[in-house]
Amino acid sequence: MTTGTRGRASADQSALPIDEGCFCRIDGTDQWITIRGRDAKNPVLFLLSGPGVALSRMTPFFAPWEQDFTLVQWDQPGAGATLAKNGEPGTLTFDGIARDGLAAVEFALRRIGATKSIVLALSFGSIVGLKMIARRPDLFCAYVASGQVVDWARQEKLSYDLVLKRARATGDQTAVAELERIGPPPYADIAFDVIRGKYANALTDAEQAAMVALDPRLRAEMRTPPPGAHYVPREIDLPDQVIAATAAFARLKTEAASFNAFKRHRA
Repeated sequence: MTTGTRGRASADQSALPIDEGCFCRIDGTDQWITIRGRDAKNPVLFLLSGPGVALSRMTPFFAPWEQDFTLVQWDQPGAGATLAKNGEPGTLTFDGIARDGLAAVEFALRRIGATKSIVLALSFGSIVGLKMIARRPDLFCAYVASGQVVDWARQEKLSYDLVLKRARATGDQTAVAELERIGPPPYADIAFDVIRGKYANALTDAEQAAMVALDPRLRAEMRTPPPGAHYVPREIDLPDQVIAATAAFARLKTEAASFNAFKRHRA
């Protein structure tokens, strides 16, 4: 059963455009899924973010990709419209998110009339992505990750060393002082993770230039979706992204700290 908004329009009669957003019932909760593309016959690309991140709100950012792919974006439990609709999930685990993610993929494939999808897993979402393809390889034709988590503990330590080295090289004394104060991970206090992440996730000069060059209309739409946009639910106030992502990370941190893809997914 689904509820939400749907719409289709195209000047190209040979294409099968799709622009839909709806709540899909998954594991007892209504979870928000959007499906967008210039032609539904294009390859299906399932975007998978880190916990707490509402990918549907980033639809304008990925809009250029809709020319070549049918994009499926899912607000997982604890994120975006799904969080707004249901509140905080009772439990939050990577296995549970992966299970729901597979249900979201199956729903989208049925709706589009396709049999397989590509997965693009982003950062923290790559832990879930590996679990999904390990469980149901039949649903996927390719897996791509940006910021793949392989050995969480080792990567966190390397991240700290790299950002501290960069801060010292650039003479950023504020960053050096903050990083030296918290010391290397692991951290018992999530506030220390936030400090390290602030420097580790800072945009490079090239990334900042690309964001400045982004169409101002797209930047505005990411902040405030236009009336009638199908990628956001109507009459629901979406939660703050940073607060939601931090809350989800806090609940998953212990599980993430022990994640090692070599040990868990070696054939």
